[in-house]
Amino acid sequence: MDKKEIILNAASEVFRRYGISKTKMSDIGRESGFKTSSLYYYFTTKEDLLQQMIARDLAKIRESLRQSIGKMSGLRAGLKKYLITRVEETEIFKRYEEFFQGSVISPPLRYFLKQQEREMRKFEHEILKDFVINHGPQYNEQADTIVTLILGISMKLSVFRSFDNDDMETINQKVESMIDFLFRDYKGEHRC
Repeated sequence: MDKKEIILNAASEVFRRYGISKTKMSDIGRESGFKTSSLYYYFTTKEDLLQQMIARDLAKIRESLRQSIGKMSGLRAGLKKYLITRVEETEIFKRYEEFFQGSVISPPLRYFLKQQEREMRKFEHEILKDFVINHGPQYNEQADTIVTLILGISMKLSVFRSFDNDDMETINQKVESMIDFLFRDYKGEHRC
């Protein structure tokens, strides 16, 4: 593991422990085993470190989502796999909720978070739309609608997981039910 990754992992632990506002670069240095001055070689500020940590985590999520449907051949199976993977991967956002709890978010950080959220939505829409078009050509005209519904389902599943504390078996059952409902003889023409 490279030094930057060690620092980011240590920062994640310290942010979880103290929150963003109370965490100092010296706390991160102590946790990572590096001098505080060494941290500034990789990160200009604590906020820069946080932004790079978020970008790294989102890149990992994007790759997992891409891989989840990369080898799937059926539309329904691929969408189910995508939804399950998304719920599993976005568990990381619980950690960020802990980080931000009680913290004041600066305008530049708020802008960064909004930008990352927009980019993630765009990414998800694009890969899902491509998947629907390539694996369910009979749905090409409805691809945007299907993608919008899948993204809505994914948000609801995250709520079930986060706030209702549903286990993954329950999430799997809900995914199965929702996908079955979505593709129930769509317009009475085709089944996936």
